[in-house]
Amino acid sequence: MNDAHTPATMQVVAPSSLLIRRAGDVLLAATLVFLLGVGLLVLGLALHVVSLAVPDNPGYALYDAARKAMLPLGIVLALLGMALSLRALPGRVDNRNARQLAALLAPQLDQRYIFMHSIQRRRLGSIDAALLSPHGLLLLRITRRKGRYFNVGQQWLRGRDKSWRVLHWSPSRELLQQSRRLQAQLAGCGLADVPIFAAVIFMHDAPAVQLRSQEPAVPSLHASDFLQGLGAGYFSQIRLAQATVVALARYLCG
Repeated sequence: MNDAHTPATMQVVAPSSLLIRRAGDVLLAATLVFLLGVGLLVLGLALHVVSLAVPDNPGYALYDAARKAMLPLGIVLALLGMALSLRALPGRVDNRNARQLAALLAPQLDQRYIFMHSIQRRRLGSIDAALLSPHGLLLLRITRRKGRYFNVGQQWLRGRDKSWRVLHWSPSRELLQQSRRLQAQLAGCGLADVPIFAAVIFMHDAPAVQLRSQEPAVPSLHASDFLQGLGAGYFSQIRLAQATVVALARYLCG
């Protein structure tokens, strides 16, 4: 964190190659969906113009239903493909929550800290953001969800009136899985000693978000409480040389 001699210039990085790769994947999917829709639409029209069965044929009813279904399905898929193509813009595939968190932290952390967001690596999946510093590597799952939440171990519950409902959503489990996979990948490139931490960040403060926990597998906190909430854990000691931090950033950018 800041001291009297270190300027508050936390580095914020959105790996452009990863964003371009993600945009390319989205654009490819959009193109395939669009072409499938156009293909169904053309085929449906062709089967109306040139009928391949006569009404007296026993299978005519099924044939007629199939060619009629191709028209609306083709239109829907073509429109879906066009909508997906809009997500291929770099600004759309970027993570808005992570950018907002970076803006919140930037004045409070100095140039030793590198905040990377919109990270996506093969066999690792998408990571909302990661904070790299001499304290280690901190993986972040960032959410704008509101409500009352109770985190027990890796399990999450949401409050409904006076009861709690178990959620299938578990950012803790996702982070732990990514931590293990990333640890194995780092071991293969000479960065086995990098300590990996994780945290779930809620962008909204109380009372919009009320958090309770019992022996959480991963700490969860409000974005406004980031430094204080992680002060006894991630920020408690220096663990890495700055050269290792830079090497780690280069690896995650690759």
